Amino acid sequence: MKWQPIETAPKDGTRILLFIEDQVIEGHWGEWEDWSVASLSVHGCGCCSSDNEAPTHWAVLDTPKKEQDHD
Repeated sequence: MKWQPIETAPKDGTRILLFIEDQVIEGHWGEWEDWSVASLSVHGCGCCSSDNEAPTHWAVLDTPKKEQDHD
């Protein structure tokens, strides 16, 4: 897994991994123009939900590949 600076993260709603406060959390850029993680705003200003930090890095969210049937 290659971590990249959050400034380079996709902002088209693609689900990615976010690095926030020493945690790895699945999330995406939301309709309110901030990072959304399980319906929690994490833009870092503290105005929503709690005073959480903004993500600093992101990585591609790999999805497991289906096993092919072998005859």
